[in-house]
Amino acid sequence: MSAKALFIQHFRHARTKHLQWINQVKLMISGIEQPELPLNQAQSAFGAWLFDEALMLTSSAARRMIDELIALHTECYDHYIRIYHILHKEAGLLQGIFGIGKKASSYELQLAQRYYETLIERSDQMLSRTRQLESYLLALAESEYESMFIESTPAAQPPQPQRSATTGVSYYRGQRIE
Repeated sequence: MSAKALFIQHFRHARTKHLQWINQVKLMISGIEQPELPLNQAQSAFGAWLFDEALMLTSSAARRMIDELIALHTECYDHYIRIYHILHKEAGLLQGIFGIGKKASSYELQLAQRYYETLIERSDQMLSRTRQLESYLLALAESEYESMFIESTPAAQPPQPQRSATTGVSYYRGQRIE
């Protein structure tokens, strides 16, 4: 499998995981117990792809789309954090000891639903941008694709003292070495 095909496969997998995450948030609002979703956006499957693999693209067009994806993904997570805080309010000491948590009021559930609707809007915008990025990547030739990534540079060597050709004195970072 070529590097381009592998990158696009990871990209599609991350997008699918984002859709699953959206559905889990909806189920969480509905009151159905869900496994804990990560509160840090970089720990989500899409965030991991976005911040690990996608940031290595150097093309200006791809970079612009990646920057938009990062902004939209951050907005999605901001709304998710608001929903999470509404649904998982801090329980008091005695309530925490006995395992009794505070339930969200009907107003708070309506507020969480509004945040979810905004999250869906941002997610739809983000998914639209992912489709644009995918189309852009699919249209690239393999050679163009390979030139889009940041190339790793060999480890930098520490600077060596320089000897003056006329006096034979060594200098290191502007300091004279005897």
